[in-house]
Amino acid sequence: MPNAQSDGKGYLFEPGTLWRAVQDRAASALISGALQPVPTSCCTIEQAGIQFLVNILDSLVRKSEAKRIQERMSRTADARVNPFLPYDPELFISDLLPSHVALLNKYNVVDHHVLVVTRQFEQQEELLTLEDFLALWAFLVAREGIGFYNGGVQAGASQCHKHLQFIPLPLSPARADIPIGPVLAAAAPPTGQGTCSLFSFQHGFSYHGQAVNDPPTDVCTTLLNMYRHMLRHVGMTITGVRGELQQFPYNLLLSREWMMIVPRQCEFFRSISLNALAFIGSLFVMNEREFSILEKEKPLTALKHVTRPASGS
Repeated sequence: MPNAQSDGKGYLFEPGTLWRAVQDRAASALISGALQPVPTSCCTIEQAGIQFLVNILDSLVRKSEAKRIQERMSRTADARVNPFLPYDPELFISDLLPSHVALLNKYNVVDHHVLVVTRQFEQQEELLTLEDFLALWAFLVAREGIGFYNGGVQAGASQCHKHLQFIPLPLSPARADIPIGPVLAAAAPPTGQGTCSLFSFQHGFSYHGQAVNDPPTDVCTTLLNMYRHMLRHVGMTITGVRGELQQFPYNLLLSREWMMIVPRQCEFFRSISLNALAFIGSLFVMNEREFSILEKEKPLTALKHVTRPASGS
């Protein structure tokens, strides 16, 4: 499988065109009905000085429609059903690499939610590769945002075909930064392994020191090495062999400045499904009942419940 070159020529799109392609495809897919945004209202829950964002499925949505939304957002019961082989051409954004394409997330809560998908089938539990980072980094170069990966069903993955995701910032019109941004600013030295003081559970956090105008392969080689180091830091034994499977589920989050990894032990807190975005303070609930659970129990309790205990704990 070819690699992108350090000068970026391995990318299959013209420089500077990627985010415009996202916007154009989203506009046309909305008109055709191929893109079906999930209607939500956004509330906040304060804990430890953080305003956690909670998207609640719109109460005006009919109960029958809410059930359909829940079913289509949840993982398919039949693993043979693969929405990426073939993918819906009306959701296609761009070829990224010989190994990856970019698609719109059909059922998006955040506008311009992008899926970075392997062209051929790879398991979601396979460890990430240089090509995965190159494909995701292309969007971080194109637009300020958060890249993330749900490593397995227990980490919130809805499909078994390997796909990374990207959402642009801001997450909410009411704020420019991510909810836990102020805590991350003090979480680690400019370089090197650190931790986030907000989290009492096992995780890894580092600033990566890469710049959007640096050669992509140089950047992503650094990111790949950091990713493997952080997996080892949280207890995973890895060899780096292509196609190697993860030993436990985890979430990865990546920004232009930092990387975070959180090992997982389950998907749900009560009935609430939590994916990678929960660890930057953005959660989704199906109804007011689930919001009340979070409001009572608090988001950090939910996050701790779904994470993997540290070795020996």
